[in-house]
Amino acid sequence: MKKWFWLILLTFVMIMPQPTFLEAKIRVKDKNAKAIIIKKGDTLWDLSSKYYNNPVIWPNFKKYNVFTNPHWIYPGEKLAVGYPDAKKLDNVLQTRLNDLVGEKKDKIKKIINLKEEMIELQEKAAQAEKDVSALISQKEEELYRLQVELGKKEEECRMLASAIGELQIKLAELEATVDAQKQEIAQLQKQNNFAKGVSYFIGFAVVSGVIASEVVK
Repeated sequence: MKKWFWLILLTFVMIMPQPTFLEAKIRVKDKNAKAIIIKKGDTLWDLSSKYYNNPVIWPNFKKYNVFTNPHWIYPGEKLAVGYPDAKKLDNVLQTRLNDLVGEKKDKIKKIINLKEEMIELQEKAAQAEKDVSALISQKEEELYRLQVELGKKEEECRMLASAIGELQIKLAELEATVDAQKQEIAQLQKQNNFAKGVSYFIGFAVVSGVIASEVVK
């Protein structure tokens, strides 16, 4: 009977869920980096969105910290934030795109003004054909240069808009992955609760068996 008791007890201990939170710790590598205290409900995803303005680049925290498990962080722990260039990636791209749009409008306005000047010069060509012709040539060269610059700005606008679109797609994919991981964690928690119930039932059965055995004796 004792052998069965110890066998069941050993099985109970083996199937008991291990407290993974005891292994999940953060060690700050850069003592000079800005450190924050993690609050209840914080995740590296949310903190990356808050301090880097982009949740996708949460692995950047690994530059300043050592994680035993980055998916498990707990209130009261210190987390070094740092100031990487990626902190304002989305804002920089959007600002640059806005600047290019403004430059594009300015170039178009200059082209319109130059065309108007060309018309005026052409009207005066009859009186000073040689001088006006040279000036027209100069304006035409300037017009061509501005048109080339405008074409480059338009291409850069398209490239930046495409880059922003790709970033947004990747962000959506990462959000979908996080949702899937949350669902998987919830399923694992359900399985964990079921395992606990089975363990408690087995323990109760073992104790009840031992007590019954002693009573019979």
